[in-house]
Amino acid sequence: MAALQPKDITISLKIGAAASKTFSCWAKTAMIDAAAGDTIEYPTLSAGCVYRSAGATTYELHLVGVQDWDPASASGLAAFLDTNDGATATFWLNAHGPAGTAASVSAPAKAGTVTLVAPSYGGSVGEYAEFDVALPISGKPTTVTTGTAPAVMDAIAAGEDLTPFTAGADELVDDTAVAA
Repeated sequence: MAALQPKDITISLKIGAAASKTFSCWAKTAMIDAAAGDTIEYPTLSAGCVYRSAGATTYELHLVGVQDWDPASASGLAAFLDTNDGATATFWLNAHGPAGTAASVSAPAKAGTVTLVAPSYGGSVGEYAEFDVALPISGKPTTVTTGTAPAVMDAIAAGEDLTPFTAGADELVDDTAVAA
């Protein structure tokens, strides 16, 4: 797999049965952040006998971009997030190309379910107003190695098995390469 250097990122969001909406020309940052869960330790009276348990990793879809409040424009992500604050949506993030770029084993996408959060509004004089928002992801995002945003997002919204979208010659599942 080639090293990732994002130049043209696609983010699509879909709420319920509505059509997915793809946003372009807004992003400065679009990434999935992972945070390790808390580690709990339970020491015992026996030397060297400590029980340890790690909490679940949590994930967020971190977006930074220019505020565009036109809900009809292809770049109006700020308006979309503000209007749909608190809604659950499926997402598609492909850091390997523009809208319509299919995922592949060498250029995978990520998909999953997020809770939408309203962005900041306003900014400093003489600068473009920017928003910086973290959308909580439900569970672990899926690494997608085949298919495009609409098909994957429809499958996630329907609760379908995502195996057809994660299979390949060298399957990428849970970010680990496994020989087929």
